[in-house]
Amino acid sequence: MNNQQEKRCIQATLLGDMSAFAKLVEAYKDYVFTLTMRIVSNREIAEELAQDTFLKAYNSLNTFKAESKFTTWLYRIAYNTSLDYIKKSKIQFEEIEEASLLSSGENNTLDHLIDKERREMLERIISELPNVDSVILSLYYFDEKSVKEIGEIVNLKSNTIKQRLHRARKILATKLTTQNITLETNGR
Repeated sequence: MNNQQEKRCIQATLLGDMSAFAKLVEAYKDYVFTLTMRIVSNREIAEELAQDTFLKAYNSLNTFKAESKFTTWLYRIAYNTSLDYIKKSKIQFEEIEEASLLSSGENNTLDHLIDKERREMLERIISELPNVDSVILSLYYFDEKSVKEIGEIVNLKSNTIKQRLHRARKILATKLTTQNITLETNGR
């Protein structure tokens, strides 16, 4: 969904058109679920948190000022909703550190299968990292969010995100090396 479509859906929702909000939910439900799942690592809880995220977004849609992207605003709600759950559940939450990955874009079928396996392996390794690390890496590499957008979502400055990305790259490289996985760099 592009920015213009989002704006139309937001305006229509604010005017009472529930089907317009349903379009936003449909467009972003998988992304929100993935984010909540990476934080809480429990499918049922992640589904509930994703639903809570959309309910909160609907109830506060009139506060969205379009100073950032709608997805950044929505991800921030999902992130905070998940953190609130963790705090309420007294699950230990670790400090943010990030790692960087890359997936290649080969064209033939064998390369595509290898790329898919590599991505699944990377997702598994990322999921073994502390919850916030996993979230930041997912946002950066799989959702292709910028450092600035991630900073807005997790409420950290861009320089902090960059530092944590650098540290996490080292952690990830170590984990990948122990599993004999090689990655190319994409210059990010």
